[in-house]
Amino acid sequence: QGLVMPEDGDIMRVQLKPHQCWRQQKIHGLGLQSGTMRSRKIVWTGGGVSEDKKDPLQASCLRWMWLHPSGGFRACWNSLVALLVLYDLLVIPLSVFDHPKNSAMHAMDIGMPIFWSMDFILTFFTGYYQQGELISDLRKIACNYAMHWMLYDLGLITLDWVFVTLDYFMLSGSEGANW
Repeated sequence: QGLVMPEDGDIMRVQLKPHQCWRQQKIHGLGLQSGTMRSRKIVWTGGGVSEDKKDPLQASCLRWMWLHPSGGFRACWNSLVALLVLYDLLVIPLSVFDHPKNSAMHAMDIGMPIFWSMDFILTFFTGYYQQGELISDLRKIACNYAMHWMLYDLGLITLDWVFVTLDYFMLSGSEGANW
């Protein structure tokens, strides 16, 4: 499936075809049943749901706020996530040693929890794939996030904010909050 071999066995003329699930894709939550994916853009081929079957939340403007999990914005955002995780991997082990901090490091100490808090919120609007189908229903996205990663993320973000708050009070008590 997905591979068409020529009858003469010439390997240079092998044709690759996308699987059926990649050509016709159901997108839950938008009230549309089928579309074709072309380089991360969705081209609708019809098959809409009638107005009486629509959910009130889905009829609102919130339904257009969801993000495609492999869209351009999420790709850039995930690249930034990777860079900041790399920064954490380098800086957190160095915090064991008593090294002087400059203003850029103080800014990153505040910026990191802000970024992770924004990522926490964005995750509630990012669709996901379930058994090959793109899920864009905001309620399903929130439930999926709550069942899998939300508590873990919330715990890490809370710890980040606790450490930033403690650092601020320690700095303001010893040398003044000059950052």
